[in-house]
Amino acid sequence: MNGLVKSERGNQGGYYLCRDLDDLTMYDVVSITEEDLAIVHCMKEACDRDTDDLPCKVHLEMERIQEMLINELKSKSVASILE
Repeated sequence: MNGLVKSERGNQGGYYLCRDLDDLTMYDVVSITEEDLAIVHCMKEACDRDTDDLPCKVHLEMERIQEMLINELKSKSVASILE
């Protein structure tokens, strides 16, 4: 899982985090476990209603909110959330 988890076999084996919780963000976890972080369909791919000639104001607002979500997910470590 992208260097986040490692596994070891045997009676003392199991799954282990490869990174310290202070260095791990919610963005790291969600971006590995979810296919994508798009909040609406038009964030997943180019929206055919959003053109250079006539920019879609809703699309621009969704981009702003999408960026806020990603920044918030990156802003705190898992350790700080669990405190």
